[in-house]
This record gives sequence, structure tokens and C-alpha cells, in this order.
Amino acid sequence: MAFNAAEFRSKIKNGGARPNNYEVTITFPDAGGAAETFKFTCRAASVPGMTIGSVDLSYFGRRVSFAGDRTFDDWNVRVYCGEDMIVRNAFERWSDRLSRLDISTTTHADIGGTAVYSEAKVKLMGKEGEVLKTYTLKNVWPVNVGTVELAWDANDQILEFDATLRMDYFVTDKISARGATA
Repeated sequence: MAFNAAEFRSKIKNGGARPNNYEVTITFPDAGGAAETFKFTCRAASVPGMTIGSVDLSYFGRRVSFAGDRTFDDWNVRVYCGEDMIVRNAFERWSDRLSRLDISTTTHADIGGTAVYSEAKVKLMGKEGEVLKTYTLKNVWPVNVGTVELAWDANDQILEFDATLRMDYFVTDKISARGATA
């Protein structure tokens, strides 16, 4: 088969989706203005991955595989940090709500009965600002609020940190429950 550049280009609609056109939002529990700040300071993120497990059985000396349960990968974000530390503080407060440091156990009564799990959205955007696809991450919570690297020679840089969040699952606006285009 001969290489046909025009046919190749025709398969990548509108020049392809770009990984730098996105918007990420998180609804922080009890975080003041952190949600709006995070929307602008989320330097990098990803569309979370998923895996379908395998159930392997033996039958007449042969392995037979069946589709198992779906699991969802942890989700990572990288955040620019302003001098107000509003987003960093929000992640730290959220982590403290999940596992308090001043007591040995944490219950919902200890944290005022308020929600500790939240929702996040990853919107993939087109070149003209239109939303191409939205992923809504359900019941997210931080499993790791990363280090903040400090150095005397870190001139002309903005402080940043990574956070890893876990979720129960995600839904998307373009795929129905049966896998067909919505």
C-alpha cells in the first residue's frame, strides 16, 4: 500500500485535537475560592485511564478468559501555586478531613458531617474554544499531595506541586452506558 498523505490527513479531523486545550475543575469540600483558582492554575492533567480485569478459568485443560470488573487509574494533576497558597491549602485541608493528624481515628462526626468526596471535570476543548468531550470523575479524593520543591537557584519559576486523586469511576458525555455515541 502506497503512502497517501492526503488520505492520512483526512482521517485526523480539523488537524487533530490538541493536548494543551483543556479545562479542569474540582469542587473542593470547604475550600473557599480554591475551585475557581484551580481552574486557571492547573498546569497539567490527564484523562484518567481504565482497565477491564480478566477472570481466567480452566476448562478441559484450556484457559478460558471472561471480562471482569472495570477499575479506574489514579488521576494526576500538576498545579501552579500563587503566593496566597489557596489551592495548596485546599488540598491540605481536604487531606486532613480524610485522615486527621490530631486524633487516631476520623469519623464523619469529627469533620462536621460534611462531604469528603467530591467531583472533578476534565473538558477537552477544540481550537475555537468549544467543548469536544467532558469527563466527570465521581467521588474523587486526594491520595497524595505532592512535595513542593524549593531551591536557591530556582529563579524565574513559579512554585508548583503534584496531586494524585483516586475516584470510584468516571462518566463522559459522548458515550452512553452501552458504549454507543450519545
